[in-house]
Amino acid sequence: MDLEAQLARGDRELRTEIGAPIMTPERLALYDRHRVGRGLAKDSDPVLDEAMFSAFFVDSSVDTLEFRFYLDDAFIGFAVADRGANAISAVYCAFDPACSRLSVGTYSILKHIEFARAERLTYVYLGLYIAENQHVNYKARFIPHERLVDGKWHLHDRTRETDTRSRWV
Repeated sequence: MDLEAQLARGDRELRTEIGAPIMTPERLALYDRHRVGRGLAKDSDPVLDEAMFSAFFVDSSVDTLEFRFYLDDAFIGFAVADRGANAISAVYCAFDPACSRLSVGTYSILKHIEFARAERLTYVYLGLYIAENQHVNYKARFIPHERLVDGKWHLHDRTRETDTRSRWV
């Protein structure tokens, strides 16, 4: 499914709200379900409490936004992003693993792009990308984009190899 079709499908199934990030027990529980359900939690990781959650997602020295995702009336995910003068930068996306079929991570990026267009922002930073990591390598599908390789920015578009093992990933 192409990205435009995925955005249209997501818009049919999900409701999105954008506001300032907030700490609620519901968000903290969702974040924990996301980490455990997606295999991101390690036994050595500290248990995130409300203060730690706030420090990571809410307390910010920049203009930070929270994209909230609802399936019917159920809160199923959130994405935190920082807004700059000419860019939006994805910080983190967490969603209920039971809703994985909705591709909330991809939908979140599409909503960031939609927001950037509406606000006339020049850049959308997709956040950390690691080719070998199944949880973040979906970002390579957003073409064209630039990647920082050996300290230099390189354009990556359909004319370049898109193998996730390539040097450009």
